[in-house]
Amino acid sequence: MFKLSPIYAWIANTFALIAFLAPIKSDIELIENSGHAEIHALIYLFLYSAFRLTGFSSLKVLVGLILQGILVEIIQPYFGRGFSYGDMLGNSLGAFLGLALFYAKELLSNKSTGPSK
Repeated sequence: MFKLSPIYAWIANTFALIAFLAPIKSDIELIENSGHAEIHALIYLFLYSAFRLTGFSSLKVLVGLILQGILVEIIQPYFGRGFSYGDMLGNSLGAFLGLALFYAKELLSNKSTGPSK
């Protein structure tokens, strides 16, 4: 299996954190809130892929992303965003959905390449 340097996974995670903490204009806030879990699931799918290539287990990545989502909500008020339990739940749900998408991607990838010899 291809092994990725952990630095690339941490760089990707840093960009995700910056995006999560950036203030959002009120005219697009409704879009962000309505698809909170789905948006996070797609971002987390990428982060699962990056961290798994560094050798982290799925459980460690899942727990880390859930804790990160909680921490982001706690510190968002210091960056001009509001705290929300609903967003915290959306972040956590996004982590689970991202993991499910990661495993679905792996399953489809293994089916298309056939059994390994």
